[in-house]
Amino acid sequence: MEPRDGLIFAFILNGQGGGEELGWDKIRSWNPGQGFLWVHIQPDQSQAVDWVSKECGLDDILTTALLDTDSNPRLLKEGDSILATLRGVNLNRGADPEDMAFLNIWIDQSRAITVRKEKLMSVQDIYKEILANKGPANGPELLIRLLDRLLKRMEPVLDHLEQELDEIEVQSSQDTNGNLGDKLLDLRHEVIGLRRHLIPQRRALEALHKEPIPWMKKTHKRWIQEKDHQVQRFLADLESFRDRAVVIQDEVKNRSSERMNRAMYMLAILTGIFLPMGFLTGLLGINVGGLPGVEYKWAFWIVCALLVGMVGINLWIFRRMKWI
Repeated sequence: MEPRDGLIFAFILNGQGGGEELGWDKIRSWNPGQGFLWVHIQPDQSQAVDWVSKECGLDDILTTALLDTDSNPRLLKEGDSILATLRGVNLNRGADPEDMAFLNIWIDQSRAITVRKEKLMSVQDIYKEILANKGPANGPELLIRLLDRLLKRMEPVLDHLEQELDEIEVQSSQDTNGNLGDKLLDLRHEVIGLRRHLIPQRRALEALHKEPIPWMKKTHKRWIQEKDHQVQRFLADLESFRDRAVVIQDEVKNRSSERMNRAMYMLAILTGIFLPMGFLTGLLGINVGGLPGVEYKWAFWIVCALLVGMVGINLWIFRRMKWI
């Protein structure tokens, strides 16, 4: 599935789950009577860009939108055709899943053109299914299959987020905070990134199953509506993850503040105990004449006993006042 002059792959679907794989020459000679055409391209290759802009019969607005590599999920309807931008989790090596890869789709009753920049495992799944004669039979089924695979690839990511959140919650309850603050911050960034793309994607799916499209049957609309509900569930899960992360973060902050207050309290107690002793020893340590007990051999031990007595009195006062 490596691009050849911008062409990742192309099929004429045979209506039975399989298809004939094509190159540029057969794509250019295709006509609707041969079957449904699916062309999957990469937008940073000149031959693919020239084909879309000069040979597909799309106007400049649709061409620009189809080749746009940085758009949010959306849906445009032009006559009996639709142009949709969808997002899928980026599972490529070194990528963050929340930096969701885009998939632009232009489709009508006889042809579909999909455009991507980063590899999408969901599209590769359908490619393999067609080779195994287990793929979509027509355009509506292709669209539904793409939606289904994109959403299925999101489920493990959400499950991993929930598992990670559970582990963080256990660590926080065991008071082994460590670097929980950094973990919670990373998790919240992931949740925010996924929600940023899923919210407009949910609106696009809602518009898709409500738009009157002649080549889509009611059963197809119901399938798309079910995918819309699935995205709603994902958003609800992400919302709950975000709320749990906020609660755990507050709990971690409260425990950290409690430990700090306890340490400051103990430091204040120790200061209260040793402050009078420090004053007395400092007073006796000044280097001037007339200090009592300088010539008395038991003076040192009397001062030590006095200091111990001061400690005992301080402890008794603190306990009496319920400070310790």
